[in-house]
Amino acid sequence: MLDINVKDVSLVLEGGTFRTVFTMGILDAFLDEGIMMPHISGVSAGITYAGSYISQQKGRNIQILKKYRHDKRYMGVRNFLTDRSIFGLKFAYDTLVNELEPMDWEIFRAYKGTMAVGVTNARTGQINYMDGLRMDKSCRMLQATCAIPLLFPAIEMDGQYYYDGGVCEPITIHKAEADGYRRHIIILTRDKTYVKEKSQSNEFAAKVLKRRFPNMVRPLLERHDYYNEEVAYCNELEAKGQALLFRPDYPLVSMEKNIDKLQEGYDMGYRQAMARMVEIKAFCGLN
Repeated sequence: MLDINVKDVSLVLEGGTFRTVFTMGILDAFLDEGIMMPHISGVSAGITYAGSYISQQKGRNIQILKKYRHDKRYMGVRNFLTDRSIFGLKFAYDTLVNELEPMDWEIFRAYKGTMAVGVTNARTGQINYMDGLRMDKSCRMLQATCAIPLLFPAIEMDGQYYYDGGVCEPITIHKAEADGYRRHIIILTRDKTYVKEKSQSNEFAAKVLKRRFPNMVRPLLERHDYYNEEVAYCNELEAKGQALLFRPDYPLVSMEKNIDKLQEGYDMGYRQAMARMVEIKAFCGLN
């Protein structure tokens, strides 16, 4: 079992549904090279797939996605009838995790670092962070961070309702800084040319949620600004030598259906990490 061997560098993970195959590849390269980070923060699929990195199960994420991407129990409109979600919540976050493709909970629980799971509080419209290491086996916390408005219901936990953390903090660099880290490895899932524009889907979600969760309106309508500002800040950190940024060489598709393209995105992440491994280890003080 790998122990934490990096002291002062955080790992920041953007979400992006299936664009995060790129992230999976990088994290598996880290496992192959024996790199275990002390502080991992992120939202949505980014922090979700960090679970298999912490449990040190190389290849688990991509194999699950390739095997179940077209399984209607995992994802499909029929799930709206039972779960009000595009994903089958019980199947994706419980049956898969605990029965079909089991997570190694023993190794996961033994991790001595920080796993900060970003969620958007539906009542306040603000980011909240949960301790991922306290997650129960139904992965309710991960349901919350992945809960894209309208594609998921608001996820209730302890009397509060939550949506995807990426609504108001898509790149969790400020959480890592607040926790005392000044150097970061940041994995983005958009290519370098990407600039987020106003989204009709976010505008529609704001209208639908306005009555029940009025404080969700502003973050939904301003989500593109938050994103572009955070990417610009990450670029500044990279220019100052305080961050290593990873991003895909070309645009990936959030709801990609083609299994070969999912594998290609994973392979791209793995190759990028291995090509920069000397740089990564030097940055992390592992040389």
